[in-house]
Amino acid sequence: MSIRKRLHDTAKDSQRKLKELEGQTLGTATNWEDVVTEYCTTVEEKAAAGEEKIFFDMKEFNQATITRVSMAMKERLGDVLIMVSPRGIEANWEMYD
Repeated sequence: MSIRKRLHDTAKDSQRKLKELEGQTLGTATNWEDVVTEYCTTVEEKAAAGEEKIFFDMKEFNQATITRVSMAMKERLGDVLIMVSPRGIEANWEMYD
């Protein structure tokens, strides 16, 4: 086998493994419901402490999980403003007079 062919096969195997890993990490985290419960509880606690918004840093989660969590939070929290970014979620319940 030529060196060129061996390197090509090695690169293709690595690319295939990377695509498999990306497929696994692109799905929603299995504990997303626990995260939603935790974040909604934190919103209630922060409101009781007098705060009107909070940012949840979600850098350890992928975008699919962030999106899923934000949709579930919106469903549970109703008219609370939920803003999504690649880094996390902000919940804002500030009312303007």
